[in-house]
Amino acid sequence: VNLKELDKIELEAVFVANKINEIINSGTLIKCKDESYKKVEYRDIVILLRSTKAVAPIFERELISNADITAYLKNISNYDANKTQILKNINGIFKWVDE
Repeated sequence: VNLKELDKIELEAVFVANKINEIINSGTLIKCKDESYKKVEYRDIVILLRSTKAVAPIFERELISNADITAYLKNISNYDANKTQILKNINGIFKWVDE
């Protein structure tokens, strides 16, 4: 990762951290499996990174240290079995965030 890309990654991590806090602090409601609604919590939010080796530590630093967001990092290298469901969930999240 070169310095220009690092700057972009750091800016993206700051943006993501700010967006997460904005969503959490807004009191936004999400639909549960049982059709009820609840306020969104940190554990309801997932960040998928294309490349984790160089990018994940930057996101971890920004989310946990600088933005005080509880985060759990997991490196999943083979998610093909669930790829369709994951993509459907992501699509639903983006629709929800844009509303």
